[in-house]
Amino acid sequence: MTKDIDILNENSWLKTDYGLFNKKENIKFIKLSNRDSLKDVLRVITLVHPKEKFGIICSSLKERDLILLKEKRISYCIPDCEIKIFSSNDREVKSSPILGSFFVNKFGPTLIVSPTGLEIVDTVLKLDEQEIQKKPSQISHKYGLSQPKISQMMTAFGVKTLLQLKESFLNLELSWWYYAFDLSLTKRKMTPFKTKQTRKYSFKNKTGASAFMDKVVLLKKKNIEIEIGGLGYLKAMGVLRMSEYDVVVRADQIADVVNAMDLRPAKKGEIENLVFVTPLIAGIHSERFRTRISSRDARIPEYIRELNLLRYLWGLNYEEGRVKEEKKSLLEKYFNEARKSNY
Repeated sequence: MTKDIDILNENSWLKTDYGLFNKKENIKFIKLSNRDSLKDVLRVITLVHPKEKFGIICSSLKERDLILLKEKRISYCIPDCEIKIFSSNDREVKSSPILGSFFVNKFGPTLIVSPTGLEIVDTVLKLDEQEIQKKPSQISHKYGLSQPKISQMMTAFGVKTLLQLKESFLNLELSWWYYAFDLSLTKRKMTPFKTKQTRKYSFKNKTGASAFMDKVVLLKKKNIEIEIGGLGYLKAMGVLRMSEYDVVVRADQIADVVNAMDLRPAKKGEIENLVFVTPLIAGIHSERFRTRISSRDARIPEYIRELNLLRYLWGLNYEEGRVKEEKKSLLEKYFNEARKSNY
């Protein structure tokens, strides 16, 4: 027998240091990482708190984990997917898809911060006054966007038009974007510009920013899947003066890039004219570096206008203080610019 509880009602939940607390059912939902062993965690919890009711929050659960939780009647929450709660009187609450903004904004950032998600945000924010009035299906078809993802976003925000969706994006606080961009969960489908696999090279001959960009363009004409990285973007924007460059390249084409750019492995302690090369396992298209609607800002270099600034800011994971400052500054400017055309 089942009973309905408004489990998506924000008033039913309390955010805590350990995860979430469901006030109606008095259940502590504890966050797990994908690397945690569910069996080990359950064993520890039952030993330390044998009389307390608890649930599990995890970005993904394997089939065997779901079976175990259901057998033990332990409630669980999978962000962007569903919640299942087993109530105290042994009656199971119906599974509910997580669609409310409370869960999307705080516990399902990958709905927005993903390759197709950031592509949609960037496109919707750039639509002109006529296009913003069109049906989502028309816009998704014209610009090659994911229609199912647009539908998920509109349902999550409780909106029915693209204009309302745009307003919802703009209503998200900058602090939410900072938080979402830093979550390791978002790296499942996107590659940051610096990873453990990033290789460090140096130009054999000193190369300026313009010559570097020319090399990238030439390689692309030769069907090499390459794109400038975050440092290259900031340098092209004129907001960062550094001697380093970076590129992202399809993994099996790195040797071609090294030869064509006349690179050599960087020496220990070398700091000038460096090039960080990050491999892309899935290829360039799946990363969605390019924007569907080029920037109309004439102050931005023409080549950079074709790139999705949101995608680039997400990928800027360098630790240098100046890079972090520019990342926040550009993100704020990006949304301020979008608000100017908020019809």
